[in-house]
Amino acid sequence: MGVSQGCLHPVSHPKDVRDDLHQASPCPLRRIFHCRRGLPEFFNKAIEIDPEFALPYAGLASLYTTLGVYGLRRPRDVFPKAKSLCKRAIEIDKNLAPAYWGLSAVSLYYDWDWAAAEKGCKKAIELNPGDAFSYWRYALYLGCMGRLDEAIREMKKSREPRSPLAPF
Repeated sequence: MGVSQGCLHPVSHPKDVRDDLHQASPCPLRRIFHCRRGLPEFFNKAIEIDPEFALPYAGLASLYTTLGVYGLRRPRDVFPKAKSLCKRAIEIDKNLAPAYWGLSAVSLYYDWDWAAAEKGCKKAIELNPGDAFSYWRYALYLGCMGRLDEAIREMKKSREPRSPLAPF
């Protein structure tokens, strides 16, 4: 089952499209497991130790967006926090790709600002073309916009071998 523009209503698509999207998706559900196993506290402690280190802000924002997307927390409780954390990360390090894909998630799923969502995805890929998750996020955006051929292409890119050192 695919999605129509805006990710609001399911629409039918040929089985091969559904299979391609399913097989190409990395598993974000691992993040949910870590949300319950102390990872938020880890990021908060890292921020406390070094408030000028950008990556923990982006990591915590990623956890918040995951909780909001999967309905584990109320969107109004987590997406504004995620947006603020991403903006802080970018203030510290304007070249941190995860902060941009975090902003793109907030733009897509909470603000419904499609142009900002695409811009954030593209910026993350530009900054770190070796990060599979950036391609995955972009594919989700494209699927929500009904651009399925492009979405499948980006999902397939997310499965290509990447640097094992790419952040989360």
